[in-house]
Amino acid sequence: MDTNQNNFTVRSKYAKKSDEILGMSCLAIFAVLCCVGAFLMPKAFYIIIAIMITALFIVYVVIKNNFRIDVSGTNFKVRTKAGKKYEFDASEIEKVTCDKSYSSKRGYSFYLHISAKGKKIDLSITHQGVQQLAGYLLQMHERGVLNQKAVSQHCKNELARYSSGHYTKTDKEKDKRDYMILFGIIAVMFGIPLVMLIAQQLGK
Repeated sequence: MDTNQNNFTVRSKYAKKSDEILGMSCLAIFAVLCCVGAFLMPKAFYIIIAIMITALFIVYVVIKNNFRIDVSGTNFKVRTKAGKKYEFDASEIEKVTCDKSYSSKRGYSFYLHISAKGKKIDLSITHQGVQQLAGYLLQMHERGVLNQKAVSQHCKNELARYSSGHYTKTDKEKDKRDYMILFGIIAVMFGIPLVMLIAQQLGK
């Protein structure tokens, strides 16, 4: 295996629609509260609510993006969502399992589960670097670095399909349409409070 393929990072990213909607909804709720607060709330209470909403959103983003796996050679360095760190060698991997689901709208979704040193790592197509990790695990197994009983024949087949991009093909036109609808809704939710605030200021 090429040296560069032995050194890579797996991390979280905002790829699921549920994550995007949740994050954008937090911002939209914040905008609406700004509008309501400007009309109804005492100034101090309004500021406290605004700070709390902003802090919760920041915490959510930090936790979501805290997780990462740094692979160097056969060494895995893991940082969990809670910030805890641990390491293990590829030879210490006890079990690798693969799952998939299918949606007529989104196509195939791939899930990869790795058990090592009594801990389990759950990954999906929404993590950056998982496709490279799938190819890496397959080659480590073929080279005898991984325990031969750790990967079933079914999982080997799935790793081969995913690493070759079989499950990563998406309908770009559908994605573009979904994003336009999503951001259109968010724009309206932001726009209404903004217009009301401007109208309030002009009416003074």
